[in-house]
Amino acid sequence: MNRNKSLFYFAAFFAMVIYGISTTIIGAILPQLIDKFRLTGYSAGTVASIMPLGITIGSIIFGPIVDRFGYKLLMFVASITVITGLYGLSSTSSVDILRISVLLIGAGNGIINGTANSLVSDISGEKKKSRLSLLHAFYGIGALGLPFMLSVFSSVVSIREVFLIISISLFLLALLLVFITFPVAKKNMGLPLSEILKLINNPLLLLFAFFLFFQSGMEGVAGTWITTLIQKTRIDNYNSALAALFFLILALTIGRFLISFLLKHFTRFRLLQVGLIIVISGAVIIFSINNYYTTITGLVLMGFGFAGGFPIILSFVGDNYQSISGTAFSLIFVIALSGSMIMNIIAGVISDTFGIQYISILIIACVFIMFFLLYNLNSKMSMK
Repeated sequence: MNRNKSLFYFAAFFAMVIYGISTTIIGAILPQLIDKFRLTGYSAGTVASIMPLGITIGSIIFGPIVDRFGYKLLMFVASITVITGLYGLSSTSSVDILRISVLLIGAGNGIINGTANSLVSDISGEKKKSRLSLLHAFYGIGALGLPFMLSVFSSVVSIREVFLIISISLFLLALLLVFITFPVAKKNMGLPLSEILKLINNPLLLLFAFFLFFQSGMEGVAGTWITTLIQKTRIDNYNSALAALFFLILALTIGRFLISFLLKHFTRFRLLQVGLIIVISGAVIIFSINNYYTTITGLVLMGFGFAGGFPIILSFVGDNYQSISGTAFSLIFVIALSGSMIMNIIAGVISDTFGIQYISILIIACVFIMFFLLYNLNSKMSMK
């Protein structure tokens, strides 16, 4: 069993590395897509929003299927779906094919993300909080990989070659899945519709979900638009913009490793509160000071502030809905990731109407709403 558990962790962590790489693609190459397809701010926002739409679709699919049939087949299909989307994204000259490709990448990644989180939650027992933080740190490692490769090796490695490397990695993951015996399905007869409807109307689950709605929105806006903001308002250099994105994700990754340690010494609510304060500090710096290096400082602060949101809230969900964790995670991700989709569209409208520098105000507004939700979450959890 210990050997199998090690393989489960390896598969989940490897999957999250790929998820991290794949979901940062649009943010990393958005300036090039804008130039290639002559996209307006609104059009770029809609293209960027297709990724979280696809992830949302994948999130709808994975939960009930995982609880009914288990993990293996679904993770295998998801890997092949992402490979197909990457091929389309790297080879198309059509905006419609671009959108379909981004949708496929998003849908496959939604399944990969959901199944990896649910699997780690299922097998971690009392170590759920720290292991989920570690899992999301591996997302950060993957997310660091793409801007690093594009920034450092852009003169020798094309974007198509980078996509080929990602596709080969996903194919290796798919092969690995064939040889792993996963935990059996938890609900052999499926989850009754009445239980799903009851879960949808659960006030505590909805508070978790809408907190992550705004968390996902903030992370999505920062990760997608920061390269464009820097090129338009700070320094007109693509590699410098990628370097800034790299520092954002580096701070997020280090922060998640730190969270797995800090959870032993501080409450989950305290870490969430401190994280939101750090995010708003970074957003204010980016909005108020028009300087490249100061912007990087603000991004580093935001990255550290983002670190606790997803792993901590998902650990609460895993604790409270253990017997139907797949479906609970599915519902959480559907609502949460729609935040990234909606906020990216709003960011595009703000960029066209007021100027791209005002995107920081959107992040600040999200933080204030999240403080209100966190207060209500703390009150409800205290009454349990």
